[in-house]
Amino acid sequence: MLLSVIIPSKDQSEKALKNIKGPLWRFLESAGIDYEILLVIDGSNVINRKAAEAAMVMFPKQVRLIPYLPNKGKGHNVKRGFLEAKGDYVLFMDADLATDLNCFYDMKPHMEDYDCLFASRYIKGATLAKKQGLIRQIMSKGSRFLIRQTLSLHETIDFQCGFKMLRSDVAKEYAKVSLIDGFAFDTELLYFLKLNGYTALEVPCIWTDDPDSTVKGAFSSSLAFYKELRKIKKNKEHYLLKKEEKDAN
Repeated sequence: MLLSVIIPSKDQSEKALKNIKGPLWRFLESAGIDYEILLVIDGSNVINRKAAEAAMVMFPKQVRLIPYLPNKGKGHNVKRGFLEAKGDYVLFMDADLATDLNCFYDMKPHMEDYDCLFASRYIKGATLAKKQGLIRQIMSKGSRFLIRQTLSLHETIDFQCGFKMLRSDVAKEYAKVSLIDGFAFDTELLYFLKLNGYTALEVPCIWTDDPDSTVKGAFSSSLAFYKELRKIKKNKEHYLLKKEEKDAN
């Protein structure tokens, strides 16, 4: 099995590179699996872009930098990673490694039984090592309420924890039909899976909030998120795969 690890990053190259050559590399080596790491820095400033480009010469060949493009959003970065991935499975995570990497071991026994496994901060067994600030907690609760009301995804507890693993073929099918480049892409992914009958399992994790998150502007972010949810709902038919497309997987 080859695992493609995708790390989207915007103006966080220093943190991403430090984590790749430190805890992430040690973890993947100790896990005893074949892997590749794809760092996607879409939208980063010149300093971050040049730092990432210079660092690539120090990394082994299984670490790849996806070419720089103007900023389109975190969702766009992850989907570019999906389409570039060579692995049998893809696992995307945040550059700050907010989700404890050992969540992978909790997912691994279920890989053959589910098309998608995703970390959850809110189900039984999860641990919040460091909680979000009050404003972000309110935003999180509000977004989950909006998602359930708009898309009827009532069976899911945590939609946006940045640690999700999928079969590569399913991830690529999603990337081809995706319409969302912003932060609602996690929700769009879960909606796509449900509409097409793919199976998904929510797995408890240990999670630590990153106070240096690049998400800024509570009101503008919430408004943009709501608009993305409406776009997802409006285009329900667009996400439905043809029978031959799903059979091919």
